[in-house]
Amino acid sequence: MVDSEQVLGCKAPMGLVLVLLLSSLLGPLGQAQAQDCEKPMRYTMSLTGEHIQKEHFPNGLVVTFECATGYRSTGGSGKTTCAAGTWTTSTLSCEKFNCGSLELVNGHVEYSEGTSFGSVATFSCKDGYILSGREKLTCGNTEWLGRTPTCSVVKCDSPPSVDKAEGPSPKRDLYDFASVVRYKCQKDYTINGSASLKCSSNGKFTPNPPTCLMVRCKAPYIPNGSQKSGARPPYVHRSLVEYECNPGFKMEGEGVMTCQLNSTWSSTPECKVPPVDPTISPVLPVDPTSSPVLPVDPTSSPVLPVDPTSSPVLPVDPTSSPVLPVDPTSSPVLPVDPTSSPVLPVDPTSSPVLPVDPTSSPVLPVDPTSSPVLPVDPTSSPGDSKTSSQFLWFLVLVPIVLAVAIGLTLKKRGSQSLRAPVPLEEDKIL
Repeated sequence: MVDSEQVLGCKAPMGLVLVLLLSSLLGPLGQAQAQDCEKPMRYTMSLTGEHIQKEHFPNGLVVTFECATGYRSTGGSGKTTCAAGTWTTSTLSCEKFNCGSLELVNGHVEYSEGTSFGSVATFSCKDGYILSGREKLTCGNTEWLGRTPTCSVVKCDSPPSVDKAEGPSPKRDLYDFASVVRYKCQKDYTINGSASLKCSSNGKFTPNPPTCLMVRCKAPYIPNGSQKSGARPPYVHRSLVEYECNPGFKMEGEGVMTCQLNSTWSSTPECKVPPVDPTISPVLPVDPTSSPVLPVDPTSSPVLPVDPTSSPVLPVDPTSSPVLPVDPTSSPVLPVDPTSSPVLPVDPTSSPVLPVDPTSSPVLPVDPTSSPVLPVDPTSSPGDSKTSSQFLWFLVLVPIVLAVAIGLTLKKRGSQSLRAPVPLEEDKIL
């Protein structure tokens, strides 16, 4: 008879005992009917001893489990028995091993699956610190597999010296992260770049070291303009001047200029004649010796369009008599000498008229076929020959008076005439 306690290593349940007693009574017939068991599989456990490599287990065989790598027992037994092709239940309980959290001074730790078995810890340092050691560690069966890294402060080598400058200051062989050094240019030189450099997290000073420049701008030249205010030569970096245009000129561009690092001015304005507004009539310069232009009376009759083919209109002397339009078909009028006798237009078909002495008696043309005309007696009565004589005097004097008046008028206007005087032929003037 099989001892059930010996087979299982512990007190077996009553059902199992009856099965074993029955199999022992049946003898070889019962053994022929028993079934083997396949290899038992537990996710958190593994077989121990000689049973690790087996794939098939005979009926009634007792095996033992233990917690797998990375897991730890929390109690119970790991033994189980193959009974008719089935493994009995094991009471062993296993859980993942926990490696615990890690600490990194001046740095950070991130975990892929917490701090239990199989989790990966990733390390990084704060800005200004550099990691020394492994960047990642894995939680093993009993602990983290590796040594925890450290974060050490970044160091920068001393930056170079700069020509025509003092510094870097302070002077050291090594500088800690965030340390600052400064440069200062010598007299008459201007710094180009940053005067301060800082030790950065990559172990280098930033930005790049500056340079020292001699800055001199030439005196500005603005045609038709002059300096209004600002600095005087020499023009160094950031010297400021302001220019303005001469009267009659308009500035294009910025009138305030600054001397830049490249020894040039920030702007170059121009003084130009302002453009003419096409909607405004141009105003010509006024000749101070000319007559003033009087304002136009808006109620007067309109200045008519001028025929471009006509002669130009000369300025009118305000003290002279108005000039009447000249009939182009009339004979030219010569200036009249006020001391001379007036000359009337001559009809070429008429007899020549001799100048008349106003103190003398008028002489009428004589008809050769008529009777001679005797002098008239002023004491004679009207209706006689005296009346005829007076009538003749009237006929002679009226044309003379009219001719003198017209001559004087034409003389004053002669200089204003637009047509040049043309001399008369001698045979037409007596």
